[in-house]
Amino acid sequence: MRAGRTAVLIDIGFSARETCRRLALVGAVPEDLSAILITHEHSDHVAGAAVASRRWGVPLLCRGEVARAARFDARNTGAREELPEGSFQLGDLQVTPFQVPHDAVDTIGLILEGEGIRAGYATDLGCSTPEVEKSLENCHVLAVEANHDVEMTREGPYPWHLKERILGTRGHLSNEAAADLLVRVIGPETQEVLLAHISETNNAPELALVAVRAGAERSCQPRVRVTAAEQRRPSAPIRL
Repeated sequence: MRAGRTAVLIDIGFSARETCRRLALVGAVPEDLSAILITHEHSDHVAGAAVASRRWGVPLLCRGEVARAARFDARNTGAREELPEGSFQLGDLQVTPFQVPHDAVDTIGLILEGEGIRAGYATDLGCSTPEVEKSLENCHVLAVEANHDVEMTREGPYPWHLKERILGTRGHLSNEAAADLLVRVIGPETQEVLLAHISETNNAPELALVAVRAGAERSCQPRVRVTAAEQRRPSAPIRL
């Protein structure tokens, strides 16, 4: 997200080189970044973090337990700063972390506010909670996971223990669970919803979009634009 002179990247699961390429596709460069915010230590969220931080001179902001679990110190990371428990100011952005239920040491979602825009980010959580819903309420922009279709997951090729993890309350949101969450948090100010973390094996963007667009209609906010993030290229920038 960018506000004023401040731009942040949330997580970095690709290599630094690939992330740099994708930034260029949306008209950005690493030099624009004030920080990389890390939500948790799973490799699809931190794989490029150490190299990117060191190479670009951009600090990583994360919780201490997450840094230890990701072995950032051993991987010769560049500057690292502790992510505060409560709201804090990062240049022209106000950042508010909140806890989400996921099978990592200390997983967070994020609210970012700047220039009158409030954006919510929650892409790895097994279920909704009152804290999640209160945090995401009535954002202008929401990035929320719609990870899997339940039947595709149950009938798919993954081993059963992995299916149980995905379907559990500390795993990932299904299309229907994402829709139910959005029904409770979409408000009159909400303009854009981006569906993220869509499984290539256990889901299809079309299924996720049908479920969540139906949720937007149930929320009495049918004009909210719902799009799905792609795996192979960055989504078009959302400008409000």
